[in-house]
Amino acid sequence: MQTKRKTMIVAGATKGIGAGVTKAFIGRGYNGVANSLNITAFSFAAMDRLAVVRRDVGDPSSAHEIALMAIETDGSIDAVLRNGGVFFSKPSTEYKPQDFEKHNASLAMVEKGGRDAIRRSLAMEYAKENMRFNAVAPGVVNTPMADPLARAELAQTFGRTLGH
Repeated sequence: MQTKRKTMIVAGATKGIGAGVTKAFIGRGYNGVANSLNITAFSFAAMDRLAVVRRDVGDPSSAHEIALMAIETDGSIDAVLRNGGVFFSKPSTEYKPQDFEKHNASLAMVEKGGRDAIRRSLAMEYAKENMRFNAVAPGVVNTPMADPLARAELAQTFGRTLGH
């Protein structure tokens, strides 16, 4: 009897953490759906168990399409990594209403706190069904997209130079 493969979804899978997690899940035998605004089928080596969806995660219909693809293709969703999104930062007095419709640094911090709260709540609710909920919410991720000034401040705080 053949065991059914588990299925994961990774939003923000083009590079960095998202690409690494996607490759790790596929390497462990999962099926997958990888998403990013800039992703292409060439972002990963030929993987017959990985579907690629090029959509903006800021568009609510994207999540629906990605989930539907996973369920139609593989029959389930067993893991989700929400790694993609829009992030920008500027002085709070300079935000315009349309900025709040996208994302900003303050909202990202609220989201991280809320995400942890709902993770805890879901973990307690579904523990009796042996379901686990985990979240990783680093304060700063040192990537090439990081602001050079913020990078310099981090380097000063931690006493070292942060590379790309």
